[in-house]
Amino acid sequence: MARSFSATCGPDGLLHHLADLRSAVPSASGGVVFVSGQLAQRASGVAELVRSTWRGIPACVVPAAGVLSERGEIEGDTGASGVLWSGGQVTPFALPERAEEPVRLLRETLARIVGRRSATAILFVRPGAFAPETLEALASTAPSTCLFGAGTASGAAIGVTAQGELLEGATTGLAITGLAPPLVDASPAVRLLSGFHPIEDVSGGVVLRAGGRPALDLLSAATATLGEQPSPQHLVLAALADPADPRGDAADPRGDVAAQAAPRDAR
Repeated sequence: MARSFSATCGPDGLLHHLADLRSAVPSASGGVVFVSGQLAQRASGVAELVRSTWRGIPACVVPAAGVLSERGEIEGDTGASGVLWSGGQVTPFALPERAEEPVRLLRETLARIVGRRSATAILFVRPGAFAPETLEALASTAPSTCLFGAGTASGAAIGVTAQGELLEGATTGLAITGLAPPLVDASPAVRLLSGFHPIEDVSGGVVLRAGGRPALDLLSAATATLGEQPSPQHLVLAALADPADPRGDAADPRGDVAAQAAPRDAR
């Protein structure tokens, strides 16, 4: 059994939704809560609410630029979404900041938690804490584990153990055993809709201004040619690192941005 919620709300409203979800899943074994806006800036306070309202249930609180559920998306506002489920065994974990060998540490952490069993690991990574070479090595980290996840918008995600301990690190996640592997899919292709524009202003993981214009204006202009669609298109702002400057100057770390469109079955 699983139940979810999504709402524009502050701390009081979030407490109400957490309590309702807890009542709807009496034998819950784990959960995830995504928060945006002011709630994302107070992730530690949200973790305290989750710890007290979902007492004894392992969970993870994730600060995000926006929140999304099957009901729709909340972006540019203070909101929350979450899911609580029953079944399986859920163990939160966190990797420390500035780990010298994050892949080895992740492998050892998962080996300690799940051993040789088939498992699922959901990872939430703080911005700047995940290098490209780490992605390349993930496939060999735990071959019997389905790994997926996302980056956080600003601060780190916070794990809440069944004993009420709060865990926070550069990478925070949930290891899940005793459940069938999740259905994870990816888009087969994307189509470039605009040229590249230098990023000029960001907030957390959100691009605010690029190429001398507000990012939303650029996105609207890039997607105007799509016309009426039979179903909503999934749009992505892709931040790309600048190539090395041939003069030897340091590249602008803010990179470039372009709009892309993906088929409706993209995840």
